[in-house]
Amino acid sequence: MRDTIAAWKRAFVLAGLALLGCGGGSAPPPASCLQVSYACGGDITGTWRFLGACTADLARWTTSEQLRCAGASVSSVGFSVSGSITFNADLTYTARGWQTNYDETRTTDLSCASGTTCADDNLSVNDTSSGSASKVTCTGTTACTCRTSYLTAISESGTYTAGGGDFGLTLVGATTSRLLSYCVQDGLLHVIQTAPTAADPSAPLMVMTDAVAERM
Repeated sequence: MRDTIAAWKRAFVLAGLALLGCGGGSAPPPASCLQVSYACGGDITGTWRFLGACTADLARWTTSEQLRCAGASVSSVGFSVSGSITFNADLTYTARGWQTNYDETRTTDLSCASGTTCADDNLSVNDTSSGSASKVTCTGTTACTCRTSYLTAISESGTYTAGGGDFGLTLVGATTSRLLSYCVQDGLLHVIQTAPTAADPSAPLMVMTDAVAERM
């Protein structure tokens, strides 16, 4: 069980380095943020400028975390976006200053840690070529309080596919590949991340983060 939890946590942090999104913007997100279905697909060709981002409330984050560790709680989540991306009709893309900032603090029982101490879950990853970074810092004894944070910085060109299974958006850049869900609704592009909030595997996934962009 510990190995499963640890693998999920490390995958989450490493995914931060591969996330599409953006960070650093201070503008409030559009009213439609999070007001989309799991993934509705749509035509993404054109140039999109990110307007802002938002996350689900702490109760939903806590419910999702408790599926992995009973009694867990999430006390803070922050997510912000900025930058732009162009999707061309020839299935190429160019991202310009696309950055994501994410920060989360959660508390779990030591039994959910990957090793015998809370510090065994500590992790730090830095990409000096792009400026991206991801880090987990855990403290405590019988209960572990962990802060997960990442900054992604994406300015690159590559190829993409859109509208596959679960309306997946796959981007293949010079060094990494990324898979996200998306929805174009009322003229806005929503790039979303989802997570389970019910033990039933057939239950629909819930939208946890939403980065919203408009066509330029």
